[in-house]
Amino acid sequence: MEYSRRKRNKMCILGVLTALILAGLLWFLTSSKIAQEPLWNDSASPQESAQAYEYVPNPDSILIKFTEGINTWYVNETLRFSFRLPDGFSAPDGKVKDANTYVVELSNGKGNTLHIVALKIKDNASETLSEDIIRQQLLEENPHNFKADSLKEGTKGLYFETNSATEGSEGIAFWFTKDGYLYTFATARKDAELLELVMQTFRFGGAVLPPPPL
Repeated sequence: MEYSRRKRNKMCILGVLTALILAGLLWFLTSSKIAQEPLWNDSASPQESAQAYEYVPNPDSILIKFTEGINTWYVNETLRFSFRLPDGFSAPDGKVKDANTYVVELSNGKGNTLHIVALKIKDNASETLSEDIIRQQLLEENPHNFKADSLKEGTKGLYFETNSATEGSEGIAFWFTKDGYLYTFATARKDAELLELVMQTFRFGGAVLPPPPL
């Protein structure tokens, strides 16, 4: 019974990830350039944001724990972003054929997983996100309850919830664009703490400067 439940959870998460990648690719192939005020802004400078990455987990959390004195971060040297890893979690890079697509899986190997996908935006495609664009590309995921949100370092985007009609899974996601890439964070609703952690500690410039001490 437990094995079947874990297998279903894994299939649901893989389904969400596949849908996000396909949706992003379809959007880039079909979108056209439009002159519109973007939803995002430039990140604060490393100096201004050096104190912006303290994340204190709920003491009752069973997912997010940090061992005192251990400060582990995932760093993507190509796109120059990083985020903090909690105890028991790793974040290996996924293997994809497209050299301009990056996939990171934050997971503890126990069914708690968050996927980060960075997709290169086509030169003539719009970098402006909207609820309608996301709804059109995620029809089977039923995106809803949209709200404007941002990373703690300041980059703005859209947070929303999903209900997969085919997979029967409930998820949450945060999408934003920056420097010619669409970034998507997605996880199961039960793992909302993972999304909060990444949004609180995600920073650009991590490949150049070490993450600030916590």
